[in-house]
Amino acid sequence: MADDFTSTTRGSTWAMRFHQGDWDTEIVTRTELTCDEQEFLVSATLDAFWGRRRVV
Repeated sequence: MADDFTSTTRGSTWAMRFHQGDWDTEIVTRTELTCDEQEFLVSATLDAFWGRRRVV
């Protein structure tokens, strides 16, 4: 419905990779914004990688 603002969802994904020689890292972030009638809701994740291995 066009006038139902709670039906909208927006998100983004951002990735950055840095490497030089054998140093190879990547950071990937994901965010999503939604809302209900009372509040805005934000969900976010961040993943970090050394080469192809995910690190905490």
